[in-house]
Amino acid sequence: MPAAETSPLTVGLLGLGVIGQVHLRTLAARSDVSVVLAADPSPSARERCGVPAYDRLDAVLADLRTGRVQAPDLFVLATPTSTHLDLVQRLLDETGADVLSEKPLTEDPVALDALGSRSDAAARVRVVNHFAFSPEVEWGVGLVAARGWGEPAIVLSTFNDPYVAMPPARRASYVSTWVDSGPNQLGMLERFVTGCEVRAHSAAPDGSRSVTEVGFATGAGVLCANWHTGDSSKQTTMRWEGGREVLLDHTAMTGLALDGGSPVEHLGHDGSVDRKTAHYRAMYDTYLRDRDHPLLSLAHARTAAAVLRQAGDAPPVASLGWQ
Repeated sequence: MPAAETSPLTVGLLGLGVIGQVHLRTLAARSDVSVVLAADPSPSARERCGVPAYDRLDAVLADLRTGRVQAPDLFVLATPTSTHLDLVQRLLDETGADVLSEKPLTEDPVALDALGSRSDAAARVRVVNHFAFSPEVEWGVGLVAARGWGEPAIVLSTFNDPYVAMPPARRASYVSTWVDSGPNQLGMLERFVTGCEVRAHSAAPDGSRSVTEVGFATGAGVLCANWHTGDSSKQTTMRWEGGREVLLDHTAMTGLALDGGSPVEHLGHDGSVDRKTAHYRAMYDTYLRDRDHPLLSLAHARTAAAVLRQAGDAPPVASLGWQ
């Protein structure tokens, strides 16, 4: 007998901004997922999304209670960072759906501990960690494992985004370079190093630039994030003893490996999809195949929040010429 068909996972998407649109496009391209509702305060975003759309969560919950709309299996949160924790708690309280939230869930480890104390949170809550599954990161992880290089001794990661010139209303959805880019850098680094912690941290008063020195089991690194830039540009370089290096270009999704100063492997990309689509497609592949993956877990979100919070207590970067 033919195998029974599996019904698509039904999804409710909260937030139809820039990242919400990436979620919507990525989910719409999948045959194993069906987006059944969305919510966003913007009338134009609701009109364009192609699914039943609401202006606020209250309206969604009201229709769920009366049965006027299908209850999703999963709610995806692509709303501003400051709303994530409250929305997760409300969805856990008022629906039976699982929740996949954009990162960071919160930068407050105490609040995450409180959420984690709920009996249903670990099973129902997952947090997006899309950089950790990007094509160039997966390539780098496989290369390092195949060559037996172990964990690197030095890491330099620079994440630049052109946010400083954004209109105030749009920029308001971001918190700071450290809070918005730091989780991406930390999630990516967790594929290569163990036990990352902050040793020093300096940030511009408005949060638009930050430099963070970190330590890990086998060495140390620098994480830099900057909104004063003409375009997005994100790279990570990792070095081992003996002249071994891996250079990852997260914007182009390419990579280069050197051994003793000589190139040994080179990764290209076919250009079929843009960076965000590639990242989120890989993240959803992982979520739908293995929703218990550690890098999507509430436990990982709690670890990341603790590292983010360490920056507030860390000394300034002594060698840096700006504050």
